[in-house]
Amino acid sequence: MLEQLKAEVLAANLALPAHRLVTFTWGQRQRGG
Repeated sequence: MLEQLKAEVLAANLALPAHRLVTFTWGQRQRGG
């Protein structure tokens, strides 16, 4: 159970910066375009 939790937390932490990056680039694109 603990290993499963670690895996989920790790995946969430890895996905978060990617999501922020996508949101940031889309925001910049809409603002600039």
